[in-house]
Amino acid sequence: MPEYVLCVDQGGTKTNIARGDKNGEIQDIRRFIIDLSDHAIVVKQIFDAIDVYLRENCIRLGSPLRIGMGVKGYADREKGIWKRCITIPNFTPVNLGEMAYDKFGINAVIDNDVHAATLAELYYGAGKQYKNYIYYNIGTGIAIGIVSEGKLIRGSTNYSGEIGHMVTETEGDLCPCGHFGCLEGVASGAAIIEQVRRGLSEYPQSGMHNINSNGTLTSHTVFKMAEEGDVLAGLVTNRALRSIQLSVISILNIFNPEAIIFGGGVMADGLLLPKIKEYAYKYSLRPSAWALKEVCLSKLGANRVGILGAAAIGWEDSI
Repeated sequence: MPEYVLCVDQGGTKTNIARGDKNGEIQDIRRFIIDLSDHAIVVKQIFDAIDVYLRENCIRLGSPLRIGMGVKGYADREKGIWKRCITIPNFTPVNLGEMAYDKFGINAVIDNDVHAATLAELYYGAGKQYKNYIYYNIGTGIAIGIVSEGKLIRGSTNYSGEIGHMVTETEGDLCPCGHFGCLEGVASGAAIIEQVRRGLSEYPQSGMHNINSNGTLTSHTVFKMAEEGDVLAGLVTNRALRSIQLSVISILNIFNPEAIIFGGGVMADGLLLPKIKEYAYKYSLRPSAWALKEVCLSKLGANRVGILGAAAIGWEDSI
């Protein structure tokens, strides 16, 4: 029987589950809707979904070698503990690794979603070309994955790359972390939408009113409206772009990567990429600019990088 790992990608309102082999071939992706109203409900539904998948999609294949789980927030990879997720109410740390073994008799490895996506790039994407690169995720939140000499840099407690609270506006808005002008509060998907909604009363002629009322307001629609000359959309887009550009310069000068690979929903349409790239080469220190070979979107696909990341987590110690 072919060897495989069970890939579990815990997303915003869904959990995707699939089988993945060592080469990154993904089979039988299934989506399970998850109720995020309470921590205990989330955990129960994730394990219920795994149970269903194992019974319905793996019964003739034997057990997976292990389960690779990518989760939102802060994960203790060594102990298998999902420690923190601010988007889930009443969240308390839970040992997913222990629970998986107790319930299914299968070892599980967990990591946060951005580390997972960075590993997916390392094994199946950019890592085939570069030994030193940054995976830069801009979605509901903002974080980076750091690869140096072909290895993911995790930090002392597996919390590396949390650049969302890098200050990019010294006179900016107060962030829940206590600082003013944090990157995530300016350029994340949630922040972009919030800025548009706050600005609607000041710009009664903005086309963003109709988009907001019909429920299609996303970072993509904001960027498109900015291109079409909408003043409010332009202000929000330029503010987000400026913060991303400044963060990229700091990243380049600190880590000296060969490439920056962008992922996440905010960057998926690629509309901001040309200006980010131009700024990076123009304003980073010369040795950093000379080393930089590529600024691009992930080629793994926004809809697949999470499940590929879960596969990479599962295979990490074997590849």
